[in-house]
Amino acid sequence: DAAEERRRYINAFISQLDHQYMVALMRYNAVLAERNRFLKSSSDEQMLLIYDMQLSEHGTRVYERRKEIVERMQPLVEEYYRLLSDDSERVEIDYRSELMEVPLKDALIRSRERDIVNQFTTCGIHRDDIVFRIAGYPLRKYGSQGQQKSFLIALNNYIEDMKHVGENGYFSGYGLTFLAFMLFGLMYNGVALVVSLVGLIISICYK
Repeated sequence: DAAEERRRYINAFISQLDHQYMVALMRYNAVLAERNRFLKSSSDEQMLLIYDMQLSEHGTRVYERRKEIVERMQPLVEEYYRLLSDDSERVEIDYRSELMEVPLKDALIRSRERDIVNQFTTCGIHRDDIVFRIAGYPLRKYGSQGQQKSFLIALNNYIEDMKHVGENGYFSGYGLTFLAFMLFGLMYNGVALVVSLVGLIISICYK
């Protein structure tokens, strides 16, 4: 479904920046698969408690990193979008997770009876979603084709540029995306846009 595609998108991005995130995600998914298999044949409380502890450990790490990355993405993607589209509408990246309301350990305990009935795990970071909005409304439903295209370009350019930023905050190479941005600015919006984009890239590198 759409939520799964968005999770896959953000997982792939963060995994390229943070190896520990990828490890935590893989371990979470492995434990989740084991827990789901177990629920199809048993409801032993002690075994479920062991699974829940492992899910909570790995899932909390994934959640915290996703939340951090999305918070960092928001202002820069918004600025990319504004420069590309000259659109006054505000774009947002809305990260949704049950862990914003309750720790995963508690959520798993609360949903245990439901999980036993359904024979699969009904809560956790594998159900998180990331919603893209424009002017407060879902971009996919209410955004025009032009708005959706500009937003995706802005998002992809942010992601590609971040791949070229080292741990010390400096570019480890020149991204093709950055060069494409410069050409776009020269062709369609002139020198003023190019100057703005250079300033934005510098702010990313030396933040």
